[in-house]
Amino acid sequence: YGIEAYLPNRQVIWRALGEACQTGEWFARGTDICFVYEDAPGVEHCFAYVIEGQGLRELPRQPGDPLVTAVEDGRPLTCAGYGA
Repeated sequence: YGIEAYLPNRQVIWRALGEACQTGEWFARGTDICFVYEDAPGVEHCFAYVIEGQGLRELPRQPGDPLVTAVEDGRPLTCAGYGA
């Protein structure tokens, strides 16, 4: 479980529950959206997205990536040193 903030220029900040924040970027690959984070440069995490209820369901493309339901809740992401 975690929270992600989307910033200008396709930048993101991700924080998993109980862990430190990580910066990264997103990009489109065909109909998928992919993410690369600072802790593992060059490792792509790609997902297809399906509208489900009030949010989105992420369908992972790589084995081992989690199945995720995303909902916008309006709460800010707080990370020391990132200003988000």
